[in-house]
Amino acid sequence: MYPFRRHPELQLFNPNVDAATGERQMVTVAEILIRFERYPGLILADEVGMGKTFVALGVATSIALSKDCVQPVVIMVPSGLMDKWPADFNAFKEHCLSEEAAKHVRCKSAGNVLDFLKLLDDKPSERAHIIFLKHGAINATRSDRWVKLAVIRRAMKRRRGMDEVWRALDRFIPFLVRDGESLERRYPGMLKAMLHTPVRRWLKIAHQHGYTKMNDDPVPEAVIERLFQEMVGRDFEPLLAAIKSIPRRHSKHLQHRLKETRATLEELADFIWSECARHIPENLPLLILDEAHHTKNARTRLASLFHESGQKDAGQLTRVFERMLFLTATPFQLGHNELCSILRRFDGIRWDGQYPPVLSALEYEATVVSLHEALDASQLKSRRLDETWGRLTASDLLVNGVHSEDEDRWWKQIQASNSTRLTTNQIAVKEASVAAQNSKHASESLLRELVIRHIRNRQLAPGVLRRIRHSGDLIRVASGSPAMPDGSSDQVVGLDVDEHARLPFLLAARHAIRNRAQRAVFAEGLASSYHTFLRTHPATKNGENKELLDEDDAGVKGIDGAHEDWHLNNLYKILQAGENNLHPKLSHTVERVIDLWEQGESVLVFCHFVQTGRDLHRSIALAMEERIRQIASRALSCRQEDVEDELVAIGRQFDASKENSRGARLKEVFRNELLEVMRDLDELSAAEKERFVDVIYRYLRTPSFLVRFFPLSKKGQITESSLRAALDKQPRRFDASGEALHLSASGGEINYETLRDSLRTFIEFQAKKSDETSRAKLLDTLDATQSGRIRMKHDGEGETFLPNVRLVNGSTKRETRTSLMQTFNTPFFPEVLVASAVMSEGVDLHRNCRHVIHHDLCWIPSTLEQRTGRVDRIQSKGERITASVAVFLPFLKATQDEKMYRVVMDRERWFNIVMGDEVKMDTASTEVLAERIPLPPSMQEELSYDLSVYSEKPKES
Repeated sequence: MYPFRRHPELQLFNPNVDAATGERQMVTVAEILIRFERYPGLILADEVGMGKTFVALGVATSIALSKDCVQPVVIMVPSGLMDKWPADFNAFKEHCLSEEAAKHVRCKSAGNVLDFLKLLDDKPSERAHIIFLKHGAINATRSDRWVKLAVIRRAMKRRRGMDEVWRALDRFIPFLVRDGESLERRYPGMLKAMLHTPVRRWLKIAHQHGYTKMNDDPVPEAVIERLFQEMVGRDFEPLLAAIKSIPRRHSKHLQHRLKETRATLEELADFIWSECARHIPENLPLLILDEAHHTKNARTRLASLFHESGQKDAGQLTRVFERMLFLTATPFQLGHNELCSILRRFDGIRWDGQYPPVLSALEYEATVVSLHEALDASQLKSRRLDETWGRLTASDLLVNGVHSEDEDRWWKQIQASNSTRLTTNQIAVKEASVAAQNSKHASESLLRELVIRHIRNRQLAPGVLRRIRHSGDLIRVASGSPAMPDGSSDQVVGLDVDEHARLPFLLAARHAIRNRAQRAVFAEGLASSYHTFLRTHPATKNGENKELLDEDDAGVKGIDGAHEDWHLNNLYKILQAGENNLHPKLSHTVERVIDLWEQGESVLVFCHFVQTGRDLHRSIALAMEERIRQIASRALSCRQEDVEDELVAIGRQFDASKENSRGARLKEVFRNELLEVMRDLDELSAAEKERFVDVIYRYLRTPSFLVRFFPLSKKGQITESSLRAALDKQPRRFDASGEALHLSASGGEINYETLRDSLRTFIEFQAKKSDETSRAKLLDTLDATQSGRIRMKHDGEGETFLPNVRLVNGSTKRETRTSLMQTFNTPFFPEVLVASAVMSEGVDLHRNCRHVIHHDLCWIPSTLEQRTGRVDRIQSKGERITASVAVFLPFLKATQDEKMYRVVMDRERWFNIVMGDEVKMDTASTEVLAERIPLPPSMQEELSYDLSVYSEKPKES
């Protein structure tokens, strides 16, 4: 019998979540542990932002805290999340466990095999209950100095008549191990002493030589056993031969010989690591694998860890774990074959462990086979419905001679009508729908046993949608206007391409017509920004920033001055001559960002191309400077060229030096106001409260804060009353004519946060949901953030930009990326984040932002969902103030951009019905998809899988 159940001191009803979310998470934890009785593993596939991390930690701690558990739970996470998971675990311990339980659960992290094996070696009283292991840890390069030293010692064990070789080794051992020379300088003789001492005593040797930094046995027990008990002398002959070749004295060949010996040593150490990793000597209770969709292909390194194959480093984690829990938010972006392939990874558990599942290995394989067959049948019926649906035409929207604009009403009429009154296509769709539903129910009952998935409530509150989508030209409409969510995708209108900008797109269209056999990939770059086209087009010689797949640009001939395609050649020349003209879509994205920024909102902008990110960053930053000059010029009644000097002079009034009594008084007023905000926050010490005052105060004098929040006047003086007014100023909202509005994005009373509200929310979160160390680190980061201009290089040229707008892409350093994620979640800088794919998964950007713009679209719906999920999460700003997340999907009318939009909207509705359906990217196929009649939402709901274990009551309107 599987002994682990939800721990009685686990409490997911905490300040981080609402009651329904806490109840769902508690039910899910209990259900996973119950199902582990029967099955070797499960997939938890809740939608993005629903708290899979806390559910997984609830399962892990329930096992780790059980008296029956003596070994740690292992959680494998992507390298980019190695900091996030431990931080989430600290919050989990504080809010979800009793104080006593939290004391008794420890977590540690391992970035490589050595660290992992060392953690498994720890004494039971010191051993971690949960180990966070990096995805690539098992396959990482093994270059540990201590293992190499142990290999050398083993190679020389019981070798007689080799006194000269020993003397040479004693002399040159620092040159054979990594950083050995620096160790020899700081701790003379330590390496030589270790070479002549049993490995298990090396920790003592290190301390005797003053190397107190070593606080654990340097070589894991598994490595020692493999080296000294399982490997035989002949395994070390190649290394021994290399050691013998080391010169006995310094000579011109010394470095060459040492290099050869090091290479042989590296090769042998790598082999030993592989063998040790393959035979991890533990019976571990549970593996939790994050981003498990990366195991869909059995040939990848990550997937090969769980099954034996002919690959190097394959199968190291087979028969190691009692159970497995895989996490992924996008199971249906996988084909059903890939989903079943992932389920087969569970076959790698330890079937003969202490608590084997009720199903045997053969019975589990039969279960997966049955599921696969059911999914085959279901997918066949779903694809047949998809094909049948594609044959519908505009004339099929007539029922009984009446045309219906509403898709759901039309579909209900089809279902209720007698076949004699329907068209041939309508009858075919109706029959295919019934067949697909019947087949779906059969596969759903099997899939529910192995996959758990919850879908979030589509309403935040009665009458308030969780998300409002603004597609096409709706990005031009003021965000304070009444709600304008998308209707049918065929009713959405794209952005106009202005007359002066039409020629490039006309030439691109003509070129596409001449090359219908190929997908016009380059048009995606043209629809993104002009610079992007010039740097990503396959015909461009400059391939430095190209981000298209090889198969996308195969067969496109290069531009070498003249080109055989007249349209393409002239398109290229036109853009080269006028590439400084602002792109029609880019200009609207910039305008919307600046309007939202002026209202005090943070904005997240996603793009696909590196060059587009640079263009957006530069254009938004310049537009923000221009808006600051406009606002300040009006308020201060001065010329725009004098604005910067005027704002600098105003900023000096905040100097709180003894010589500046006004600044000292302003600082005191602000201090009193902020202390009042923090009055009930007993979690903060007096010193921490003063630190918050000091860190936040420096931002008030920045131009962006001054022009948006302070009531500036011609006199340019900041008074005590104007400072208080700034804290409570309502955000600016306008309609299309410039009139002030007081409506929310959902059409009701405005939901907004004043600066005081934002500061209170920020500080309360840090006080109640963060620990002292994390608070100090964040305040240090905010204090170090430049409030003045930042110099950045774009296209090789250095420019200075306001710190309010930042760009994050693959070239951004990891530490910079982390600090920008942290500060974007505050009311400070940056307020606008332009991001590429590196920020689309596994990061939280939701605490101070509820506006996301997908400047570049994508052919895959799950990609857009992952991006939006960065701001639509538990305890997001939208939830906090009960205001919809605003999602903008701008596209250019009558271009490749519109085709991509219509294709992705069509596939979005079919996404959970036809699992892993691949969109054909050739021109003819995408044109057909773009013209399809949209799937009715009610049919989408009927055909989607329900894999939930908890049903939240819908919020009544």
